[in-house]
Amino acid sequence: MNDNDNAANGFNLKDKLIAFCIHVGLSLPVYLALLAVVRFFWYPDFYYAVLGIAAILVLLFIVDVVLGPLLTFIVYKKHKSSLKFDLSVIVALQLAALAYGVSIIYQERPLYLVYAIDHFEIVLANTEGVDFDAVIYPELKQHLPKIIGTALPDDPEEQQELLFSTLGGGLDIEHLPHLYRPLAKVSGVMQERGVRLKNLSAEVAEQVSSRWPNAVRGDIRVFPLVSPKGDDQLAVWNLKNQTMVGLVDIDPWPAVAHNNN
Repeated sequence: MNDNDNAANGFNLKDKLIAFCIHVGLSLPVYLALLAVVRFFWYPDFYYAVLGIAAILVLLFIVDVVLGPLLTFIVYKKHKSSLKFDLSVIVALQLAALAYGVSIIYQERPLYLVYAIDHFEIVLANTEGVDFDAVIYPELKQHLPKIIGTALPDDPEEQQELLFSTLGGGLDIEHLPHLYRPLAKVSGVMQERGVRLKNLSAEVAEQVSSRWPNAVRGDIRVFPLVSPKGDDQLAVWNLKNQTMVGLVDIDPWPAVAHNNN
């Protein structure tokens, strides 16, 4: 290989690196903007970890920020007759992957964390059979996702229908938006049904108190939190402020099964 060939190869490598960096520079801000929307608006706070959204975001990063620019590096050659077509195909594949990933993330976003009877349950936007238009209180339709409560129907016949529906595998109270209520309306029930730290097993109580020393206060209760992704956890709740203190990543049902309150 002569000096001219070496110079040409070096120049081509430089062009490829420039093209790669430009592609990364264009793709990365789009990805970071999506990440910000997902992390702070669609899946804020504990929803991000509980619903396991990180795996999809990592896949999108690999496809759109790594593989896309890498393919550009491979195919790029200045003055190549099919270069525009090749780059168009790469960008089209990137956009298709991004659109598909975003659609899944958006459709499965949480809308409500519903307190129902004695536990919390996350209800997703695409939960089958749930009519979110039936929400009665206007404030419960704003600034989602929102933590809310539920109330049993006042009509005894409707209560019976709900019971039969639940026993028959139909929609339970957390999936009936016309029964959704502001959290303040169920604070008394939460105080009564919530499990005090002293009524947990010593091992679980130690996990909670070591992470949140103030959890020994009388206004702290724990509840099972049910995730549609199957990763149920133990929710530590502040009754005074009506806020989530945090989550303990253990099976919550054995932890609260022996509670005597």
